[in-house]
Amino acid sequence: ALHVDARRSSAPNRPRDLFVGESRFREDRFYRANAFPIRLPSLKERAVDIPVLAARFLGRYCAANGLPLDAKQLSPEAAERLLRYHWPGNIRELESTMSRAALSAPGEPSIAKRIVLNMLLSFLPTPAGTYAKLHPRASLMTG
Repeated sequence: ALHVDARRSSAPNRPRDLFVGESRFREDRFYRANAFPIRLPSLKERAVDIPVLAARFLGRYCAANGLPLDAKQLSPEAAERLLRYHWPGNIRELESTMSRAALSAPGEPSIAKRIVLNMLLSFLPTPAGTYAKLHPRASLMTG
């Protein structure tokens, strides 16, 4: 006989208790899964981490491509743009943005504001003009 000690974790994108109230999630499983909840704040709630994570992702990109870890750096203006963005995709979106920005700047050690802005605009689900009119945080696209 083989003894297995397994644990399960889950990360829903909505509060499970709402699903229980709507009969979309079994109450007994809710209490079993909610034995030790860990709430991780979204990236926009911890903006202080954005420059650190961005630098880490750039370093990871450099290491994967045989470059010195500090071969790519964010310009101060690009870092400020990252702080102003609302990050609906959280850390995965930031990592993808940094990877794409590094790829878009071959031979450039500094990731400029325009590169980051172009990367962030490319993630938008609608044309930039429509988004700017509808989204309250559209100030990312101006200035």
